[in-house]
Amino acid sequence: MYRKGIKVGHSQSKANKHYTLAQAWALFGSDQSLIVEAYPGDVIGINNSGNNAIGDTLYTGNQKVGFACIPLFSVEIFTDIQAPIAQFLDEGAVQALQLR
Repeated sequence: MYRKGIKVGHSQSKANKHYTLAQAWALFGSDQSLIVEAYPGDVIGINNSGNNAIGDTLYTGNQKVGFACIPLFSVEIFTDIQAPIAQFLDEGAVQALQLR
């Protein structure tokens, strides 16, 4: 359960290093509102200072928790994208294929 100010561990950080989640957001279209509590199954947005990536695990308590990485699937549709997609690449949301 999320509560404002909760301390969490990050699966990619050193053991026993915790971060405080000061703010969480509910996002719906262009509307956003602060969340004080969230329950399992709720989807919330947290500020990312560059430490978190898609597939990372945040956990409470002192026992480190982690899961296998997000599976990669073979590409079935190819396209040429001209828009800047650096953030999507950093987050692992897309894969870039380049001719050599």
